[in-house]
Amino acid sequence: MKTKYSSLVDFKKNKMMEAEKVFIDATALLKNAEKNLALAYEELNNTQVVESGTMQEFLKSRELINAQRNLIELAKDRVNFARSQKEAHHETLKLSSIEYEKFKYVELEEIKKELEKIKQTEQKNLDEMALQSFIRQSRDDE
Repeated sequence: MKTKYSSLVDFKKNKMMEAEKVFIDATALLKNAEKNLALAYEELNNTQVVESGTMQEFLKSRELINAQRNLIELAKDRVNFARSQKEAHHETLKLSSIEYEKFKYVELEEIKKELEKIKQTEQKNLDEMALQSFIRQSRDDE
């Protein structure tokens, strides 16, 4: 049954579904960022430290380790950013869901009112028909 709120409920539902899609994408980005951070740590653990050799080899090894640490810091920043984005999108999804449920409830209440009006009208018509039938039967009996 359509009400004056039906189109608004559809709009809120579409908005909620869109927010849900954005939240899912943000969750995927966070998982990807966490995976990249884990890979950066793994790469740092796999980096060979030169224990003997020339000064140039020591410097090269130190530069590789520093570069990997910088990558780890960058990956941490991406994880933190992705986490904050996920939380923000979760809040947006939550608010969209609440809005949708509110308007859905209002629509259901409107439908209940309409059904009650229809029920009362039908009851009134049935009472009128019963009265007419009773009057007709009373006339026929006389």
